Amino acid sequence: MKYSSNNVGNIYIFCMPKGRTGGPEALHQLGSTLRALGRNAYMVYINCEIPELKKKQSANGLRSVYEFKEFSDPVVPDYIKYGVPYTYDVVDSPENIIVLPEVWPYWLQFGEHLQKYFWWLSYDNALSFVHSAGGWDNFYHYDCHHLVQSQYAKVSLKNHGIEEVYPLFDFIDSKYFVPSPSAERVNRILYNHKGAAPAQKLAEMAPEFIWQPLIGLTSEEVWSFFRTSKIYMDFGYHPGKDRMPREAAISGCCVITGLRGAARHFEDISIPGKYKVEDPEGDAAKVIALVHDIMENFDDHSVAFEYYRRKILSEREEFFLQARNLF
Repeated sequence: MKYSSNNVGNIYIFCMPKGRTGGPEALHQLGSTLRALGRNAYMVYINCEIPELKKKQSANGLRSVYEFKEFSDPVVPDYIKYGVPYTYDVVDSPENIIVLPEVWPYWLQFGEHLQKYFWWLSYDNALSFVHSAGGWDNFYHYDCHHLVQSQYAKVSLKNHGIEEVYPLFDFIDSKYFVPSPSAERVNRILYNHKGAAPAQKLAEMAPEFIWQPLIGLTSEEVWSFFRTSKIYMDFGYHPGKDRMPREAAISGCCVITGLRGAARHFEDISIPGKYKVEDPEGDAAKVIALVHDIMENFDDHSVAFEYYRRKILSEREEFFLQARNLF
């Protein structure tokens, strides 16, 4: 496979329009970083299914150009700050690159000449799409680079015989980097609405604390909770290196997770093992004892998250270097 270099043509980053989750934000971060590196990066907003595309010739008549004109205003307002222009035209040329998120493996068939980069922003979320696109053998039919956002994805791909992978992590918005002091924090436990059942049962055992699910809130409201609470609890699936544990930790919360998905890997959630619980319902008494100890000795526990926080602070620089090396 031809490996891209600094003299590549256009880099087309395929993204769902109006998508406001961790994946679309990472794709915009990539576009912004590549533009800062002097690359010609563009967003291309598409639906999940491959449409009937209008095909025309390039200006010199040598290449096919595919038109994507489904959306007139596709950018989420929160992502305008990344300053990545979008285009309706994709030129099918060997010096150009497309970057595909993990939920669109069927788009690997698109473009006869394009270089293809497949970014595993999560692992679990991709599985149903991989199977519907023809299974794991589908990847052997197309020449593509595999990029991974987490150690979890790297290990999981290796189990399917995909060993040549390249790290490309995302990063947390710097607005989270100004935590409030412990004196301004209340005895509140925040928990992710994904995998909320164990947290809700724990809440019944410790009603003396405030238990706040993070659902139906604006990003500013979530940020405010992170800056003024003591604990963030997440017993979800962790299909990739999720943003919320990182946002909570860098905002000053102590973090308690399960051991599913990326949470099992120290490289992805780099917190001491005492804060990761295999069976939060079976070990409920143990979790509640830990919660009480954190509430009573918050500053002592907070020190245990310094390594994780330092890693989070360095993510943007690491992402810049990874993108520079890849494109």
